[in-house]
Amino acid sequence: MRNVYTWSMGVVSARDLKQKTGDFIRRLRAGEPFVLTYRGRRIGVITPSMEERGEAVPGTDDDAWAKVEAALEASEPAFADWQEATAWVRGRS
Repeated sequence: MRNVYTWSMGVVSARDLKQKTGDFIRRLRAGEPFVLTYRGRRIGVITPSMEERGEAVPGTDDDAWAKVEAALEASEPAFADWQEATAWVRGRS
């Protein structure tokens, strides 16, 4: 499978990123993605945020927490309280 992150991307070393952070932020805000290297090895990809690219953001952290809380409310607790859960974890129940 072809890596979709490697075509038409600039490569930036960790040292260059540290020394020229402002330049890379400007280029990133302009929409340019980068492959980040450390000691000559690729370690990650830095891409503009979805908002910077003008794309719709799928959801917020608040939306995610609301889903988690709804799932917790809909489920039955496995333990009556934290002491019971602690005892179970420690193998005392």
